[in-house]
Amino acid sequence: MICTHLQAQAILALAARALLASIFLVMGYRHIVDRPRVTASMAAQGLPFTRVLIVCAILIEISGGTLLLIGFGARCSAAALALFTIAATIVFYRNISDGEHLVHLLKNLAIVGGLLMAACYGPGLISLDGGV
Repeated sequence: MICTHLQAQAILALAARALLASIFLVMGYRHIVDRPRVTASMAAQGLPFTRVLIVCAILIEISGGTLLLIGFGARCSAAALALFTIAATIVFYRNISDGEHLVHLLKNLAIVGGLLMAACYGPGLISLDGGV
């Protein structure tokens, strides 16, 4: 019974990491493909140095998502992705009187919650970190 419980925990931790990582990997790819539109959106929010910031965002999303997925440096990558998500949420979804902004804000807070769980409890046994 204990073995089955540990196996289930390991599989669920892997599934949780894959689900959390998927949004960063997909959005990182989309930001590469649609970089001019994303850069213009960033500029519309008043951000300076948008060409540099979009490259940084893509690197954080792709590298952080990949590290979280494979479970290597998972605690640090989860914490970094949580900070990135908080910053992006503050910049892009601060107008909570707009219903769509509120939904995105709440979604992002839920993602941050999952990332903080990963940072706190680690990647689980099915990972390159091996449950460290």
